[in-house]
Amino acid sequence: MKTVLAVFLNLSLLVVSAAPAFAQSETNLAGNWLATLDVGGGIKHRLLLKIHKTTAGYTAKFDSVDQGVKDLPVDSVTLNGNKMSFVAAQFGMSYEGTLNDKGDEVTGTFKQGAGSTPMIFRRVGEVPMITRRQDPKKPYPYDEEEVTIPAKGYTLAGTLLLPKNRKGKVPAVLTITGSGQQTRDSPVPFPGLEKYGIMRQIAEALAARGVAVLRVDDRGVGKSGGLETLANVTTSGFADDARAEVAFLRSRPEIDSKRIALVGHSEGGSIAPMLAASDPQIAAIVLLAGGGKRGDEISREQLADALERNQTLTAEQKNAERAKQEEIMRAVQTGADLSKYPAQARLPWVKEFWTYDPLVTIRKVRQPLLILQGALDRQITAEQADILERAARDAGNKNVTKQVFPTLNHLFLPAKTGALDEYSKLETSIIPDDVIKVLGDWLVKTLKVKQN
Repeated sequence: MKTVLAVFLNLSLLVVSAAPAFAQSETNLAGNWLATLDVGGGIKHRLLLKIHKTTAGYTAKFDSVDQGVKDLPVDSVTLNGNKMSFVAAQFGMSYEGTLNDKGDEVTGTFKQGAGSTPMIFRRVGEVPMITRRQDPKKPYPYDEEEVTIPAKGYTLAGTLLLPKNRKGKVPAVLTITGSGQQTRDSPVPFPGLEKYGIMRQIAEALAARGVAVLRVDDRGVGKSGGLETLANVTTSGFADDARAEVAFLRSRPEIDSKRIALVGHSEGGSIAPMLAASDPQIAAIVLLAGGGKRGDEISREQLADALERNQTLTAEQKNAERAKQEEIMRAVQTGADLSKYPAQARLPWVKEFWTYDPLVTIRKVRQPLLILQGALDRQITAEQADILERAARDAGNKNVTKQVFPTLNHLFLPAKTGALDEYSKLETSIIPDDVIKVLGDWLVKTLKVKQN
């Protein structure tokens, strides 16, 4: 789970919408324009503005390069003389800049809500491509199928892996990504982690052991539709998408509908119990760094950790940041007037996050439950795994397994501190074998997978 600030920025970057004409100018803006947004904590997003000239002027689309998200539309773009600007009002985003004399660079300011940051768009030739983790070697021990899934007024897109040489119906796993819109492999926007893809790694390992796996692009990103709904969506809404994905698996003749399990990371670790609590046919769930506290508590802890490590702010400034956060959270939770606060505070997702208690749901889960956690996780602290385990057991679930990996962070990668600013310095982007083995062994046993 990302910090709330990062969640805001990710939602915004992935929902920049649409594209009317530019004002007439002698300058030809057609082409690709690349900028980098530094959101702090070592997180950087490359934004690619792709401008096309038409008979009526210009149209444009955005790519969020490091998240693997392409062709997002833009609301309004203007060029008056050498002044270029665009607006995405729905998410409180705007940009104003000055085009240089060569016509190859725009220097300006990116704004979102009450915040702003300098940003430079530079004309580039080829579109930068992001690479993923190493592809497995052929021949694959599974068949790979691109699939589409009907949801509530839009279509979701994903990849279904089916074990080769299967006899009869096979068990299946649905993977559920964390917060912020992610494509099916669950990539992260950190330099040095371009090959990270926890859900792809899990899917390939399970499919090689006889389990079908469905992983899906989140609503509004990758090849999935529903972009227009993101301004009003909540975690509960994303749970409805996961329900549609489970229904799809049950419709497949290759899948044993009574042996479908869920594997959720971070926010996905909140969604999986939502489904299991309301659907007794779900066979099992795995929580990877799932939250065990209400979102406002998590946000307080994340801010406290960030302020503790910040050496530039005075004690007075840190206290002011804490007070500001408390004021905004209280206003959101009580339904107060939010007009003076950043636009992100008005997102329904934020209100649910700050008010939802995951323990109420986990107490209703009766299916076998595996809780995996990195001890160095600074986003979902390690004691939350203990809280989830205790709540489930106290409520009567007799099949609860927990394992904490002492050297792993929120991404389940080896780390020294677990802090966000360490992510781009990590030595590997591959999930350790012991994590994959613990998860795989538990699912193979729980789902009664027939070994060839």
